[in-house]
Order: sequence, then structure tokens, then C-alpha cells
Amino acid sequence: MKLNKLVLVFLCVAGVTLFSFGCGDDSSPSSPAAPSAFPAALASTDSAVGVSVRNAIDTTSLGTDTVDLKATAATPLSPINNVEVDDFTPTLTAANASGTFRDATFSYVFAVFNVTGGGSTLVETATRAQGATSTSFQIQAPLEGDSSYQWRVRPFLDGAFGPWSTLASFTTPPSVVIGLPVPTAPINGATVSDLRPDFNVTNGSVEGDAGTVIYQIQVALDSGFSNIVTEEGTELRAQGDTNIHLRADLAAETHYFWRVRGRNDGQGKTGFLPIGQATSQVIGDWSTTQDFFTPAALPPGPTPFCCPPPNRLEIVQQVGDETGYPDSGISVTDFTQAVAERLNQEDPNWGRRINGNGNIGKDTIGYRVDGSDDNPYKVDIVAGATSSSPVLHWAGEGRLGGSWVAP
Repeated sequence: MKLNKLVLVFLCVAGVTLFSFGCGDDSSPSSPAAPSAFPAALASTDSAVGVSVRNAIDTTSLGTDTVDLKATAATPLSPINNVEVDDFTPTLTAANASGTFRDATFSYVFAVFNVTGGGSTLVETATRAQGATSTSFQIQAPLEGDSSYQWRVRPFLDGAFGPWSTLASFTTPPSVVIGLPVPTAPINGATVSDLRPDFNVTNGSVEGDAGTVIYQIQVALDSGFSNIVTEEGTELRAQGDTNIHLRADLAAETHYFWRVRGRNDGQGKTGFLPIGQATSQVIGDWSTTQDFFTPAALPPGPTPFCCPPPNRLEIVQQVGDETGYPDSGISVTDFTQAVAERLNQEDPNWGRRINGNGNIGKDTIGYRVDGSDDNPYKVDIVAGATSSSPVLHWAGEGRLGGSWVAP
């Protein structure tokens, strides 16, 4: 016991105390630590900066104004000097404090204040463990747009509090506001012309750094939208109005209701979108509800011809026998022309194919589809046409552009 007392006396005399040991000098910064409970007199006011406190905030973690931890003040690094931050949950960073007589690892108490009308209101407090050289805290409380804020930080260890840092300041960007778009078509119970109508809206106002704004529509069978049949969306267009397209037909002769809203949270259309550097995510209110009717179903049209055309290798080989190709010396171009003429006699849709470069295919023929000269079905009838050993064959290659011409 005597040895313990001697060690304690030596520590007090030497002046190397980091925390309070009850050495008897109440005026010293190493006087007894503050009580763990926040004094009742300070329950609604932080006397150090003269601020009011939101009732929901626990101020006990701030300690009193008494400095009973021998340490330097932390130094605010960012944001400082009234800079405008990028969003509404900025990260506060301060250079770590240090012990007056020896190194120590502290925790840090942060306090954030909203500055308005000559006064300040405490909006958030937090305690964070010390980082390597600096300590950070990301604000979680909802900050107001286009507003001024201050913050400070102090070290804390074993119930003792160090000095507050100087007050640092920052401002927030303007709040993001996505105004109501106005439905313009189809509206007022109109009957649309087909089963996949386009929806047009007049753009609403957009304030602040909203990033990518999506206009999302809901189409339902009732005005209360309890029976939604589809949701679609597209990016807001800059020219003042936006069209939203459906990906599937609606039912015929049906009464539908629809509404639209803006949002910048990356949703509202097929898949997800990047938010586009928005300062905050906003889902706007729904517009007024509009209604329309779909028309009667159209009668089915004729079934179009389905490629490929029939394989006519037999005709190719027959013409080859008649002309002696490829051994007779007839050119591949003349041989292909003879095949095209023969096929055209049995089906007038057979002919020659003109390539995209404007040249007629030397070893290919074309089949006209649905009576159109555009984009015929291409068939190659000579393999290795430019080699020393060409071979007759039938290779349908599909509709690859170009045009059809009679042989």
C-alpha cells in the first residue's frame, strides 16, 4: 500500500498526469473528470456557443464546458470556411488531437449546428473512434437545403473531455425539387388509335442538382390504381415535354386510367439507372389522374411469306450440266444469270441481288419477299467462285440488305 501511494505522489509531483488522479489542484486542467450526466442547467442550451438544442438530441455525450483532459484541440480539416458541400450528408473530418504529456488514443465528440437568424440550433451529435491521423463523421440528420451550418469536435477519454476545436462552417446546396408533370395525352376519356398508345406529359419544374430525372407512368383499370396493368418510364426530355412508350399492347375496348410522376432515385423505368450525381434522391408526387379508352381489336392481316425460300439446288445443277460450268469456260456471272432466269420462269420472285455497294452479286441470286424490291433473301449458289475449283451449292444467307432486280 505504501508503495502505491509513493507512485501516485511521484506522478503528481512530476506533473505527467494525462487524466485526473485527485491530486488536489481543482483549478488545473487535470482536475476531477466531469460527471457522466449532462447537468440539468445545460439540458437545453450549449452555453459555449449559445445555441438551442432540438429536444430529440441526447446532449450527454457533449460533456460540460470544463476541460479535464490534458490534450490539444483537434483541428477541423473539412468542410471549412463556409464551403458549399456536395450533398446533404457531408463527412466532417478533423486532424487528431494529441496528449499534452504523452501520446494517447482518444474518441472524438462531434457537434453540428444549424445557423439561422443570428442563432444556432444543435442538430446532431456523434462520438467516433480515433482514426490514424484524422477522424471523420458522416452526418446522418436531415440537413436543410441552401443553409449555413457550423461544427466542432473535442477529444474524449475515460470520462474526461478535452478542449473544443474552433468552429468550422459550411453551406448546403439548394434542395432538389421535382415538380409535378402535367398529363397531356391521352386525356379526358379519349379513344386512342391503337393498343399501344404513347403518353405525353408537359414537364414539371426541376430545382437543384437533381441528376437524371425519370418520368414514370402507371396505367390501371381503376382510378384508385389498385389494379395496375403496367408501369413504364423514360428520361425527362429537355425540350419541355416527354413521351413515354409502352412495351406491350393493352387490351382492346377497355377503360384505362393513368398518372405520372418524376423521380431521380435510379428507378422508374426498365432496370436501374445511375442517379447522375444528384445531391439527394427525390420521388415526386403523382400527377392528376387521366383516363382513356382503347379501340376494338384490328382483324388479323395476311400472314407474310416466311423465309427461307425453297431449296432449288436441283435447278442450279441442271443449268450447270447444260452450260458445262465450271469446266466449259463460262464465267460465274453468266452462269448465275442463267440460273436466275430459269428460276424466274417457275417463280417470278426469283431474280438477281444488287449488293449494298451497287454491284450485282456475281455468284448470288435474290428472292423478293412480300412483293418488295428492298432487302431480298440472298442465296449463294457457287462456293469458291473465285478459286480454281468452284463448287455448285445452295446456301441461304438471309435478308442482308441490298435490292432485288429481275434477271
